[in-house]
Amino acid sequence: MSPDWLQPILDWLNANPTWAGVIIFAVSLCESLLVVGVLVPGALLMLAFGALIAMGTIELWSTLLWAIAGAIVGDAISFWIGYHFKDKLRAMWPFSKHPQMLARGEQFFIRHGGKSVVLGRFVGPVRAVIPTVAGIMGMSPKRFTIINVLSAIAWAPTYILPGVAVGASLGLASQVATRFGLLVFGLILLLLVVAWLIKHIYRALQPHARQALNHTLDWARQHPSLGRFVSPLIDPKQPEAGSLALFAALLLFSSWLFATLFVNAYTSSYIINIDESVYSLFQDLRTPWMDHIMISLSQLGDSNVTIPITLVITLYLAFQHQSKTAAYWVAALTFAFISTLALKSLLSIPRPSPIYDGLSMFAFPSGHATINMVMYGFLAVIIAHKLSAQYRWIPYTLAGIITCAIATSRIYLGAHWLSDVIGGLSLGLIWVTLLGTTYQRHCPPINRPGHFSAVLAATLLLALMLHIMINHTRETQRYTAEIAIEHLDSQQWWTNDWQSLPTYRVDIKKQRSHQPLTLQWAGDIERIQATLNSQGWVRAPDFSLASSLLWLAPDAALNNMPLLPKAHNGRHEILIMKKYIEEESRLFTIRLWRSPYQLSSGEAVALGYISELTIAHSTLFSYLNQSGDYQSVLTHLPKQLKDWQIQRVVREDRQTTLMIRPAQYEK
Repeated sequence: MSPDWLQPILDWLNANPTWAGVIIFAVSLCESLLVVGVLVPGALLMLAFGALIAMGTIELWSTLLWAIAGAIVGDAISFWIGYHFKDKLRAMWPFSKHPQMLARGEQFFIRHGGKSVVLGRFVGPVRAVIPTVAGIMGMSPKRFTIINVLSAIAWAPTYILPGVAVGASLGLASQVATRFGLLVFGLILLLLVVAWLIKHIYRALQPHARQALNHTLDWARQHPSLGRFVSPLIDPKQPEAGSLALFAALLLFSSWLFATLFVNAYTSSYIINIDESVYSLFQDLRTPWMDHIMISLSQLGDSNVTIPITLVITLYLAFQHQSKTAAYWVAALTFAFISTLALKSLLSIPRPSPIYDGLSMFAFPSGHATINMVMYGFLAVIIAHKLSAQYRWIPYTLAGIITCAIATSRIYLGAHWLSDVIGGLSLGLIWVTLLGTTYQRHCPPINRPGHFSAVLAATLLLALMLHIMINHTRETQRYTAEIAIEHLDSQQWWTNDWQSLPTYRVDIKKQRSHQPLTLQWAGDIERIQATLNSQGWVRAPDFSLASSLLWLAPDAALNNMPLLPKAHNGRHEILIMKKYIEEESRLFTIRLWRSPYQLSSGEAVALGYISELTIAHSTLFSYLNQSGDYQSVLTHLPKQLKDWQIQRVVREDRQTTLMIRPAQYEK
């Protein structure tokens, strides 16, 4: 099942497989082409093609062949450019302005020789120049061609098959809810884009950073009145504490002033509208499984995790006699904590939902966003300070991914407005940039960054696991939205008001799915289950990771396959029953969801349907799928249920609905 906006694209690709192949070929070629390959997010696009394979939109082997062909042609063109122009390329744009692009590739080629053509396909910094460097260095065209073809054959499945696995997983996720599949895919895509941006922005700015700092220091010396506040931050010969304190105060004051003007200027219009639109979007997309994922990500930024990390890193630095680094570390987190509380108190902007007390009841700026941006950002600064320039982007990228995931979870859970998160991330980024720049100019690198990283990772994982084990249930209750109960007169529901209840399972953003709700069942859920048990129905086992292994079995029995839960309006079923008719090899299921409707007689009304299940096969998995017939299967619910009254009604869309209530209401 695909969302409406995506279906036309999938239909076009199905109808035009040749053009789909041409697009794959072009992307693969550009990803391997000189200079252009730096700008093309080839890994992301290949992941997307793999997902389309899993959805059955494009074919696996033809996609691999198109991708291999594009990679071969792209590298061949790049090699020919280097082989033909040789050293003349150094005088051409962009190499005339950025000679380090070729220099880095030459160093890589000298170090690895012919193997560099293979390695270059998988190593980002030199991918787009290695074939050209091979041509400049006079590599034999015959030898290059052999290596080019073999490496392309290895490259294509390496990048596409993970996408197939992701797509197959999303196909299973869409059986639960399309919104869940889209959210998982969107979160993965967002984090990959963040990683790609941080990596490329850092590589673009890093060569100019030292030059910019030296220019700033020269300016400070030429303007002593203002420079005396700036130069201590950059000049390692001057004490920096006073200037850092001044700039921290200025940053806090400017943040308060900006936020005050910002809020007053847009209180009635743009920002509130954007905040409320984003809030509504995420609330409409919420599902139970995604709630657990986002709550876990939010817990990653809770004080139960940040405080142990703060203490362990402080003790580690003290034990390693890195007292100045420890002082910077404490200063970084102290400012993040104080600035967050101060701005919350001064601005007093309410959260979207009243889920906290005290100062924490206020929204701007997001404490999770600010504190974790500073904490993980400065940890990245500490680790990167010891690394060579070629690998410094790695800790910054990991810090960005973690911080972005935490920030996204806060918006999803309704704990913050979008503006709270952006404000917190901006405040934290400015402070960690200022402090990190000063730290790198005044402090020596730590001795063993690998050991430091291992201690950090172990502390993070242990604290997070304990926090989830102890507090995840409580946090789930905190962030679960309450259902507003609507009361219906019992007799009016039976005679007329049944028409006002939802008629289809709600999937993505309040849009109905293709699954009609053909049951309206009023009564206690335990009594409903007992009645169905007496008619040969059994409660389906809860879905688990162990039962999901049956998806991989090529010949799993229909009755043994695990039933995935489904979401209606963001919530899973309160009851799933199944009935297997062995002589016909047919499997039926009844799914019931709690509705917000309660009758005047006290019974809650559950909504659901009966469906038949068959085994569906995807590229990697086999799983249960529902047939599209929701009417004829109604006959498998007994016509006479003991102690229950059944009424068959026909809706405007000609779908039949069974209304069921306790028999004592029968007149």
